[in-house]
Amino acid sequence: MKPTCFLDDITTKNVIINNGVLSGIVDVDSLAFGDSLLTVALTKVSLLSSEYDTEYTDYWTERLDLDTKQKKALDLYSAIFCLDFLSEEGQVFNKKKSTNVNSKRVNVLINLLNKILISI
Repeated sequence: MKPTCFLDDITTKNVIINNGVLSGIVDVDSLAFGDSLLTVALTKVSLLSSEYDTEYTDYWTERLDLDTKQKKALDLYSAIFCLDFLSEEGQVFNKKKSTNVNSKRVNVLINLLNKILISI
């Protein structure tokens, strides 16, 4: 993939949707350099791991009109984010004690990862 400069934090928490239309982006204080499909994959896995619909990322990928190579890259990035999310379960981060592992979320992520790996 050709590296490009892109807004790397236009996940669901940083966009404004009004009447089903993207009408604004907030939190534009930083940019990334690389493959912008990383943000699509992060957003998709975040939605799926919380068992939300993926209408936002489905529309996004449809508008990008991805070729076969880009679709494979998106799958690879999604698999990486599944592993990343799995690694966060039960971690301390900036707290005094670790959080409980969300078994349901772990199962959702493992199933998603398996589904993605079959398609790669």
